[in-house]
Amino acid sequence: MSATAPTGINNHRLQAARDVLHEREIDKARNWQLKDFTLFSTNLRHCLPEVPAGRYWKYYLNLLCYRDLLLKEHDNCESIDSVFGLEESSSEGYTGPLPAIFTSFHFGSYRSIVGILAQQRVDFVMVVNKKIFDEEQDEIRETVRLVQTVLKTNVFFDVVNAEDPRAVMKINSYLARNISLAIFADGNTGVGGEYRKDNKMARIDFLGQPIFVRRGAAVLAKITRKPIVPLFVYYPESESLTPAVVFHDPISCEGKEAPDGAIKKLYAVLEGYVRKYPDQWQTWFYFHKFLDIETIRGKLKQPSPSETACMASEVEFNEDKYALFKMDANGFLFDKKTYKTYPVEPALFNHLAKIKKGERRTIGINEVVGQELGQSLLSMQILTPAS
Repeated sequence: MSATAPTGINNHRLQAARDVLHEREIDKARNWQLKDFTLFSTNLRHCLPEVPAGRYWKYYLNLLCYRDLLLKEHDNCESIDSVFGLEESSSEGYTGPLPAIFTSFHFGSYRSIVGILAQQRVDFVMVVNKKIFDEEQDEIRETVRLVQTVLKTNVFFDVVNAEDPRAVMKINSYLARNISLAIFADGNTGVGGEYRKDNKMARIDFLGQPIFVRRGAAVLAKITRKPIVPLFVYYPESESLTPAVVFHDPISCEGKEAPDGAIKKLYAVLEGYVRKYPDQWQTWFYFHKFLDIETIRGKLKQPSPSETACMASEVEFNEDKYALFKMDANGFLFDKKTYKTYPVEPALFNHLAKIKKGERRTIGINEVVGQELGQSLLSMQILTPAS
């Protein structure tokens, strides 16, 4: 069942935000501060190879817009009660069983979920990572308070730190008191931190890639016999600031495949949205943290030395496989296929940067870094013969 809610922010403001972001990012690109774009475009390329590379920059700017501007929609609490039906949806909102484990992702207008659940008169607690808990819980609580004031409701609300060893006990207690949960499944947070990859994680296929994800929501659903309800707040049109709110059918954790089966179903819902609206998923910026990198690397063949490259008089930077970026003043070479990052000395970085920009095509690399390293750059196809 679905419904939409106006945001109170007009499209003129959206375009103004895009213009500012474009200038800011172009300025960063001139100074090679391209880490975010490099990771974003690499993750997108691995998962959605059908997306033309020419769209990467536009999608990147769209994501920044949603992060910097559209996620402030909870400031427009006066509009949250103006829920109406779309042609293909219902204005009923959520009518399923309670309590439920409302599970969403960092997609579209995801922060609006706080106001949406309050508008639906659902008592709930939000499960967040330690950073959000420490830095933003007061802001989240104030948002809920404002929504309660506008809607003249008094729903129960609390915030739980997912990385607190006592988190599971607290969450289970809330569910036993008929208080629902709100969880962002792609935060990958919990005890052990976001880099955890062991048998406590579910390994699933997502967008053609092997990834590790937390199964906590599904485990809770199985233990407590509460349903997982996928909840999405997305933009049907990228040029519009009117989001659609969708409560998907509950996912049960009963049967032999639970809880991993439930997690697969949950991520299958997300995959449908990401394929249709790839520029609305904030997790592209850190999706590599989910990937089973070792399996991906194991499937790759190491490039064999190229005698043609070693004899080439002119070279090009191999943009198909590598990227250059800086973090402040420090330069790095990034392998797009293996996700390995190599620090690069300033002289070599500047030389590679000139080759990448087409300002210098003759090799001359041996004069800068010595013959051994120069030949390695050619034989490993960081540099390739100019076409």
